[in-house]
Amino acid sequence: MDFKELSIKNFMGDLPRIINENFAKLAKFLGNLYDEENERLVARNVEAEGEVTANTVNVNNLIIKVNGKDYSLAQVIEKLERLEDKVETLTGDASDPADGGY
Repeated sequence: MDFKELSIKNFMGDLPRIINENFAKLAKFLGNLYDEENERLVARNVEAEGEVTANTVNVNNLIIKVNGKDYSLAQVIEKLERLEDKVETLTGDASDPADGGY
């Protein structure tokens, strides 16, 4: 975002115009980020470092970066299911790891 700068030379005459232009740019930016009708934040690409806390997160696909390599959550689940199938085939144990099995 490129805001208009204010100089002492044109302070009084340009102040209202510059403030209005800058607020219009800020309002446009926030309007693209926040969907007021549905009361939600909207973004195409988000990069967060640290911790993100949420009650519910709905995503089409989640990409996890490990040692510089991207893994989609769908790929991780698929590999886990194949591994569980192999273990079940080899051991005959069909217990669910979520229930404390294996």
